[in-house]
Amino acid sequence: MGMRYLRLIGLAILLAVAGAAAYWRGGYAAWFLVWFLAGAGLYAVAVSLFCLMQVKVERRLIRDVLGQGDALTVELDIRHTSLLPLVWLSIEDRFHSGSRGGSEGYALRKLVFPWFGGRTVVRYEVTGLRRGAYGFGNSELVTGDLLGFSYKKRSVKSGGANRFVVLPDIRDVRLSKLPRGLGEEEPVLGAKPSLQQNVGITVREYAAGDPLHRIHWKSTARRGELMTRTVEPMEELRLLVCLDAGESAYRGQPALFEKGVSLAAGLLASAAEHRLGTGLAVAGGGRRVLECSGPAGFRDGVSDYLQLLAELAPIGEMSFPHYLLTEAEPAAPAGSTLVCLTPSLTDDLVAVLSSLASRRRPVYLIHLQPRSVPSVGERERKRLLEQAGCGVWSYAEPLPHREVRVYAEEQEHSASA
Repeated sequence: MGMRYLRLIGLAILLAVAGAAAYWRGGYAAWFLVWFLAGAGLYAVAVSLFCLMQVKVERRLIRDVLGQGDALTVELDIRHTSLLPLVWLSIEDRFHSGSRGGSEGYALRKLVFPWFGGRTVVRYEVTGLRRGAYGFGNSELVTGDLLGFSYKKRSVKSGGANRFVVLPDIRDVRLSKLPRGLGEEEPVLGAKPSLQQNVGITVREYAAGDPLHRIHWKSTARRGELMTRTVEPMEELRLLVCLDAGESAYRGQPALFEKGVSLAAGLLASAAEHRLGTGLAVAGGGRRVLECSGPAGFRDGVSDYLQLLAELAPIGEMSFPHYLLTEAEPAAPAGSTLVCLTPSLTDDLVAVLSSLASRRRPVYLIHLQPRSVPSVGERERKRLLEQAGCGVWSYAEPLPHREVRVYAEEQEHSASA
């Protein structure tokens, strides 16, 4: 039995007691109480029967694909048929995220006073949402009498927009052409070299007549003989971004996965800016490889990638090195650059990336460091990768914290059209 029926039963008991007292003892006060309780009871029953008889809710979104930091603006257009004025109306609109391996729910709760208005429009904004795909549930409307003896609740499936997507945070990542051969330079933690498409840097032995300002001193010190830096044309650069999405790699460290997704989004956006061919390979339970697209279609391709990253969650136990060797690298067109993002810098990964580099496949590794300072083992593995001709970039910068806020902007009431 619902609470509202218990309240009505309690009201009926009070009315019976007041009627008995008025009958046996009489008096104006006793009879006033009887008539007052009787009127309140009739009004409570009338509210249950004749308010919110028909309800229609239309939901409108300013846009259904949002970037990080954008505000979600929602407008609820509520039309109802009621034979009694609505003294108060409580509106609740819920939405939840089912991506990223869990579910987060949020709600707007707003109290309005429409009285004789048959149409109510409520606008509200939500800020600070994290990446993911969100879906709206039913809108709940509640009204009742002034004394709280009865209320009527309607759960309505809203028309219009019922889903929206928040894209991942796009980090500012710029990668240069991988230096090949014996002239690789050690990367600086947090450095963002520019992405270039027209020239590449190589190192060769010094020849008589080479300008002194082109001597590569690091390679010279390493080799024990003069080495010259040369600039030569590059082929069209293509990127295949390979993200480790295995659950075991991020167990207990969800922030690391968010960093990986954010950096992958930054790489794709940087490639789009320079009109480069791009591809995205995800290693996990729901792994997929998207073919590298040409520059002409980069806008649509990157948009698809970002929406895929928005709903991505770490899942599955597939070995990232095995995935790179058997699925991602064979799918990449010849000459394309592999950019690998993972927090697990293992011996197996070093062996696979070194093997790819030995076959003249340009390879970058972005190490998602769980700590600001790498361990001794991680330093040694990075040194081995650099000696094999791989570019190594360490990333330990924390992501910004955002607080979700839901607040109503305004409301208006009018007669139903």
